[in-house]
Amino acid sequence: MASGNRINMFDNGTIGTGSTTRAPTQAAVKTYVDTATLPLNYVDIDTASPYETSVGYQAGNAATGLGNSFFGYYAGSGATTQNYNTGVGYYAIQQSKGSDITAVGYQAHYLSWGDQNTAVGSGALRGVAGGGASRNVAIGKGANYMGYGNCCSVSVGYNALYSMGSQSGYEFQSFNTAIGQEAMRDTTRGTSNVSLGYQSMSGAQGNSNTAIGPYTLQNITDGNYNTAVGRNAGINVIGASSSNVFIGYNAGPSTATTISNQLYIDNASGTPLIFGDFSTNRVGINRIATTYNLEVQGTAGKTDGTTTWAVISDERLKDIDGKLEYGLDEILKLNTVRFHYKENNPVGMDSEAPQMGVIAQDIMTVMPEAVSMRPDGYYDLNVDPIHWASINAIQELNNKCEMTKDQMAKIDQRISRNERDIASLKIENDNLKKENAAIKAYLCSKDPGASICK
Repeated sequence: MASGNRINMFDNGTIGTGSTTRAPTQAAVKTYVDTATLPLNYVDIDTASPYETSVGYQAGNAATGLGNSFFGYYAGSGATTQNYNTGVGYYAIQQSKGSDITAVGYQAHYLSWGDQNTAVGSGALRGVAGGGASRNVAIGKGANYMGYGNCCSVSVGYNALYSMGSQSGYEFQSFNTAIGQEAMRDTTRGTSNVSLGYQSMSGAQGNSNTAIGPYTLQNITDGNYNTAVGRNAGINVIGASSSNVFIGYNAGPSTATTISNQLYIDNASGTPLIFGDFSTNRVGINRIATTYNLEVQGTAGKTDGTTTWAVISDERLKDIDGKLEYGLDEILKLNTVRFHYKENNPVGMDSEAPQMGVIAQDIMTVMPEAVSMRPDGYYDLNVDPIHWASINAIQELNNKCEMTKDQMAKIDQRISRNERDIASLKIENDNLKKENAAIKAYLCSKDPGASICK
């Protein structure tokens, strides 16, 4: 504080008016040679600089700036030409070189040299000598403690953002938000991260990550653009894992691994309820999708009462290359079987449920287009060619049925003609019987002893 007319109040209640020209070591009632002998509860109001207020031993001792207020033992004692600072607490803003600072607590903003900071709590934004941390908010004991060259960061909670900027070569880290006890506590480098929850991202290194929930995303060492929501979400992701999304309690791999561009939605680690791969645009339900855009482990159902999926089939969008040649002959060559997938099969197929279908190797010899090889060397089956061949087979059978109907109609016609002929012959036969009977009666009347009459 600059020399001038001042009022000094001591803890014994004595009040003096003082002289108009004296050094800060002088008092109105008693002259002190050694400043160490000043009472601890020392109030020094400099009336020559009406915008300066200091309360406490050596508080604001060297300050010559405007609008500063220092309350506490050595509060602001090292500040010189800075303006508009408020320091409350033992050693608050003690060595600070910045302006527009509000610091409340033991060694709050103790060494930081930046401007426009707010530090509340013991050791909040304590800083490193020479560091230029500016436009930060640190609330809580040890919040943004190192704060060497941080800019525009918010830390709320005990030891939140404690170590940021302490790694050599990464002193100037900015735009981080850490809320929660020890959130980003051991993180030494990274920008534009958001961490919310106890020890969320504590120790993680990287940029533009979002972690919400206790212990989330703790172990990445050089990861960027990750999002983790839920207790322990992404906790087993390590190394340079980037661009991942983890949603749910324990969501993520069950063992430590480095992954990128993946989605895990679940409430347990391991195989997720919903998996996604942003790099290949694949989605898996209850499985890790490795081959198709959509993979489902288990059954699937539709609620609209149908069992089919719609696919666009407008003639205006198609160039017709010819008629499908597969038909009844090919269908008759197919063999259907009942089976189970082998236990512990390498593609993760359910080995418990009974299955029915065909064998890919058999289909290959009949309809090669229906079979393809996966990246892992196993065969996949596309049943579409079989479906369309079945249509042709049904049409062929229908044609044969129509031919049989024509043949049967002709046979029916012949039978009808034969029946009419038989009926006519029966009538003729009956008439002949009547005529024969009449002739016999006549002959017997003439010659009863004839052989035909006996």
